Amino acid sequence: MLCPACKIIQPANRSVNFFDIFDLKKEFELDTGELEKRYKNLQKKLHPDLYSMKSSKEQEYSADQSSQVINAYQVLLKPLSRATYLLETFGVDVEEEGTVTDPEILMEVMEMQETISSCSDSNKLQALKEKAYSRMLEYQKTFAEAMKRSDLDAAKEAVQRMSYFHRIINTIIQKL
Repeated sequence: MLCPACKIIQPANRSVNFFDIFDLKKEFELDTGELEKRYKNLQKKLHPDLYSMKSSKEQEYSADQSSQVINAYQVLLKPLSRATYLLETFGVDVEEEGTVTDPEILMEVMEMQETISSCSDSNKLQALKEKAYSRMLEYQKTFAEAMKRSDLDAAKEAVQRMSYFHRIINTIIQKL
């Protein structure tokens, strides 16, 4: 980010993981308030407006660094993208073989989708959204526990399930 000795902005390091950018432990559970605080502190140092009177190289570095910080913040802020990213840092491709085969989950998701498409009652849709959100929270907990056990297969499955319920929530939000 900045050279510790001379305080001059450096080129963005694309190989650094997002947790390291914010000096956070590489784990799913994190304090989003602390993440936001660290994000704002970094932007106070890196924002391109601060480098408008500097060399074109420093302006470029600032824009790249700031962009990288924004991207890292957006990924780590949301549980689903944070979980997906965390798995990717362990070499797990969540999209690979990305379908859940558990018939109970598939049936639950299909029933929810059918209800959404046929329902025009905003109260029922809101209740369904809350149920989907509750299910998503369950799988966030399952994911966190799997990661603590270093069970990447179980963690991947939990992310895939989180993704189903995340899509349901977004569909309901669009319909409301």
